[in-house]
Amino acid sequence: MKRLTYLTAGAGGMYCGSCLNDNASARALREFGWDTLLVPCYTPIRTDEDDLSIDRVFFGGINVWLQQKIPLFRWMPAVLDRFLDNPRLIRRVTARAMETDARFLGQLALSIFRGEEGNQRKEVRRLVRWIVNEGRPNLVLVTNILIAAFAKTLRRQLDVPVVVMLQGDDVFLEQLQPPFREQCLAEIRRIAAHIDGFVTHSEAYRDHIAAYLGIDQQKIAVAPLGIDPAPYQPVAAERRLARTIGYLARLAPEKGLHLLVDAFIELARSGEFPDLQLRVAGWLGPPNLEYAD
Repeated sequence: MKRLTYLTAGAGGMYCGSCLNDNASARALREFGWDTLLVPCYTPIRTDEDDLSIDRVFFGGINVWLQQKIPLFRWMPAVLDRFLDNPRLIRRVTARAMETDARFLGQLALSIFRGEEGNQRKEVRRLVRWIVNEGRPNLVLVTNILIAAFAKTLRRQLDVPVVVMLQGDDVFLEQLQPPFREQCLAEIRRIAAHIDGFVTHSEAYRDHIAAYLGIDQQKIAVAPLGIDPAPYQPVAAERRLARTIGYLARLAPEKGLHLLVDAFIELARSGEFPDLQLRVAGWLGPPNLEYAD
């Protein structure tokens, strides 16, 4: 059986579309015969189905932040690392909304992109050591480019393909302040040389992200998002009280909620759908409170 190490990125205490997709993809890959290990980075993942990830976190959010801010933590013993990376501790710390505004994360992002040359070099080596000794994969799949800087280090120890998903990386990068954005983009182009392939969910995003990151479009495959229909039952027509448009995502301008609202207003004004309603749900972070209002 082929083995796959799948690195996913937790989003603190909130439900995250990428986490849900990674968890569902890991389940499907297992059904297709891949021995898949779903490995959380930053924080444990949160899903609305059975969590398939291992009970361990790499690049733990608490540890990464401390290593960036306090040089002493870059040399602390493994026993302290295990304490700081304990999934239960991280869940407790991230139970409340956390500030993840990328405008304040430029220095940290740049350091992580630098891999073994950054302040989190200890985390890079720990992850690579685990992949080589315990993951033992035939393929490594990474949920986004933000955590792929370990690929160069991995190459020196294990000759396996590394594939990176590209899904919203540009949204994060666009919020970085100069000169960090330009420096991070330069590091990404360096990282891309050690990546065997990339995956996006649409042709439009493939075209956009290839130009944005300076990646050869020929290295990017398109795998459209899907949904498992098994848990859903058809809704009887007589129980459908109104024609409904649903929105389920972060309440944020980059998700286009304002465009949906404008479109809904136009449809409602047309009179063609007198029973039309819009239902909105999703995570609302502090930076977007004014936008949502």
